[in-house]
Amino acid sequence: LVLLGLPGQHSSMLCLFEVFLVPGPGASEPLLSEEIMDHTQAQIMTPEEADAVGFKGIPEDPQGRKRVFVAVSPRDSRLVHSRLEANASVGAFRMHEIET
Repeated sequence: LVLLGLPGQHSSMLCLFEVFLVPGPGASEPLLSEEIMDHTQAQIMTPEEADAVGFKGIPEDPQGRKRVFVAVSPRDSRLVHSRLEANASVGAFRMHEIET
């Protein structure tokens, strides 16, 4: 995965969680609380939004599951990881480390 940046920018890391949602009406729980969103400055994006902001190389899910992406700084990745694990709307997820 690649995040396209501007020339001359210093590189840093970003954690991108690829979150597969549980199908059906049971998937109504918000991924992250407002408090966590404010604390971590996490960004939740659809695949189209992720592509539009410059995330390239995200392959389609071969199983066709509904998914969203959560971008967060590495320092907050453990907190977001634990919240996603405990969320009933999340069927599965994986984390990608991205150099920006």
